[in-house]
Amino acid sequence: TSVAMGHEIAVTPIQMVRAFSAFARDDGTMVQPRLVMPRGGGEHGVDRTGASAQVIDPKVLAVARDAMLGVVEEGTARKAQSAHYRMFGKTGTAELSVPGQRGYDRDRYVASFIAAAPATNPRLVVLCVIDDPDKRKGHFGGSIAGPVVRDVVDDALQYLGVPYDQAEDKAGTPKVARSR
Repeated sequence: TSVAMGHEIAVTPIQMVRAFSAFARDDGTMVQPRLVMPRGGGEHGVDRTGASAQVIDPKVLAVARDAMLGVVEEGTARKAQSAHYRMFGKTGTAELSVPGQRGYDRDRYVASFIAAAPATNPRLVVLCVIDDPDKRKGHFGGSIAGPVVRDVVDDALQYLGVPYDQAEDKAGTPKVARSR
């Protein structure tokens, strides 16, 4: 299943991660970003903000997560599949605008992929945005940005000590079990 989102949505990466964080939390609330500022002497202070209101109903959350799990396991982000962790995510591919003109360049793109992992009890959200990727290697978010997210997820979750949630077959291919 795919849904067109349009070219006229302008958000920063931190806004995108914050919005997507609601899918990664069981209560459907968004994470409030924390700004870490240097205080001098090598110390850092954290600016903490208040809790977020619920933005996604838990019933909708389960359906959306399952659909985004399908994006990784059966859809446009299959190249993001990890041999170690299941994840759910959303791909993005958009034409770049032509500088100083109206319209879009039909040969230049921005490719993105955002995911939460592990799929059950997510510990992190990772976003990769690649501006004007090499066309010889592809330009779709799932095929270009997806593998980058997979590698970051694998390294970060291993660093955090999160146990693997899926095994590999003899060929090193992830054994994927759908929740449907």
